[in-house]
Amino acid sequence: MDAVRRYLFSLCAAALLCSLVRALVPKGRMKSICSLLCGVFLAMTALTGLAGWELSDVAEELTKMRIAAEEARTGVEIGNREALSAIIKSKTEAYIWDKAQELGLAVAIDVTVEEDGSYPYPAAVRITGPFTEPQRQSLTRYIEENLAIGKEQQTWTNE
Repeated sequence: MDAVRRYLFSLCAAALLCSLVRALVPKGRMKSICSLLCGVFLAMTALTGLAGWELSDVAEELTKMRIAAEEARTGVEIGNREALSAIIKSKTEAYIWDKAQELGLAVAIDVTVEEDGSYPYPAAVRITGPFTEPQRQSLTRYIEENLAIGKEQQTWTNE
């Protein structure tokens, strides 16, 4: 990477030098000759900078840059997915807890979020606390109908 930086720096410096020289030379035949010489100078600078490079080194550096970019992108995607899962978990727990409060239940809610598919979703719920059978049936039905978490994915513990 350092070699690329040095090469680009030398190329930019040569281009700036050529533009400065061309700006100082008066119009006419001398400017045409100066332009030709500056073009040759820039071409030589570009070719000289590339001459020391091994193609395998360039390919290796490009591969490293691609891998670093992919790792950065994947890390962001994983972070976003984890944040989304946490939001889905807390919102689902809040919905269930609100309905439980309406039914007069004082229970603890713990939702499990699955991340296997393309989008995280609530897959199971654990409800802990004292409840009566009618309260349980009512909340179970609410969870099934509104959150698509079936009876088999609901664990009730009467404590």
